This record gives sequence, structure tokens and C-alpha cells, in this order.
Amino acid sequence: MRLDVPMSYPAAPQAVVAMLVDRAYQERKCAALDARHVRITSQPDSATPTVVADRVIPAYGAPDVIRAMIPSGIRVVETVSWAPAATDGSRTAAIRIDFPHHPLTLRGTLSLVGAGESTRATVAGRLRAAVPFVAGRIERMAAKLVVQAITIEHGVGCDWLTGVNRQH
Repeated sequence: MRLDVPMSYPAAPQAVVAMLVDRAYQERKCAALDARHVRITSQPDSATPTVVADRVIPAYGAPDVIRAMIPSGIRVVETVSWAPAATDGSRTAAIRIDFPHHPLTLRGTLSLVGAGESTRATVAGRLRAAVPFVAGRIERMAAKLVVQAITIEHGVGCDWLTGVNRQH
């Protein structure tokens, strides 16, 4: 299933990337998702920074039957690897989201394009469930949860960039 999630941030792409690779931001976004067992690995000081956020999140919004199968939550390992900045300042990262012990993956990109004092961002990718006969149904349900998480993380990012320190 194809996902395309457009967003905007109130800062230039360079500031958005600096935020996204910052360990404190990663911890704040994980807290906003009620994540537990959080392990963050960040290499922010290179031209091609990489961040890995490994955490267990509750299955809020999933049908009761799914939540009953994963009462302790679902483990999510998100790897974001940034390419060097383009000459116009835009940035692109490869996104890989794995759900260990579950037949679900997301592969895609996060693109950042400057628009004056703000940045247009797009998460685009392919969500795949490797389950015969019900893959489409699982992908549709998972897509809702992934978009919900992206929306929460985006809100945390906008607050971060504008200096708002809300508890989510």
C-alpha cells in the first residue's frame, strides 16, 4: 500500500534535519507516542546522518482483536538515513521501518524542500504486509496507525522548532 503524507515545518530544511537527528527530539517524539523500551542511536555530526529509534509503542487505534494479540505493544525499529544536502538545500532521507516479529515493513523517503522560512516535507513509501489473503486489510489498518504516529511526531517537531514545550 502506498503512503504519501505531506507536512510543513516552520523552519528551513537544515534546521529540520538538525532537529530530526537530535537525540533529545527523538526522545521527546517517543514519549509523545507513549513508547517504552526506547533505544536511540544517532550519528548527527556527518554529512549523511543516520538515526535509529527502536521502541515499543501501544497499539492505540487498532481493533480490539489486534490489541488482544499484542497487549504489551508493538516493537517498531525506524531507521532514517540522510543523503547529503542538494545544492538548493533540499534534503532526502531513506526511511526503513521494521516491525520485528510481525510481517510488516515500510520502505520510503522523507523529502524536505525549503519554501521561504518554512519547509515542505513529504513522507512517501510503500507499506507491505507479507500475509497471504489478508495483506491488504492489514496494510490498510497499519497505514492508519503509521499516519497517526507521523502526525504526532510532526506536532512534536513543530513545537520543537517554535520553542513550545508541551507535554503530549
